[in-house]
Amino acid sequence: VLRATFVTAGTQVLSCGADGLVKLWSGRSGECLNTFDEHAGKIWAMTTAGSNESMLATGGSDALVAVWSDTTQADASQAEDEEEALVEKEQALQNALVDQDFAEAARLAFELKHPGRLLSVA
Repeated sequence: VLRATFVTAGTQVLSCGADGLVKLWSGRSGECLNTFDEHAGKIWAMTTAGSNESMLATGGSDALVAVWSDTTQADASQAEDEEEALVEKEQALQNALVDQDFAEAARLAFELKHPGRLLSVA
């Protein structure tokens, strides 16, 4: 480990080193939570954007400066939106089956990768 810094009010630690990896550690358990691989050589410099801990910059012997952004909230929001869209499509499939709109039901079943659901149509 060549550099380390506390983030998220001291509950997590970011480290970087000779292996070219940036690692996020739990300050409580000491467990590695995530590993980020962008550099081909040693990482000599690492800094957060002051009070904005969602931004991080690293610089290494590979002459690369990598700027990292915490996308945790955006990823969670995207996953929630995708789950909601899936539920809506599954409901539309059920409605198409009840309405006996088999063409729409077939389209939705294949789109949802559930063609077996069409086998229950009587």
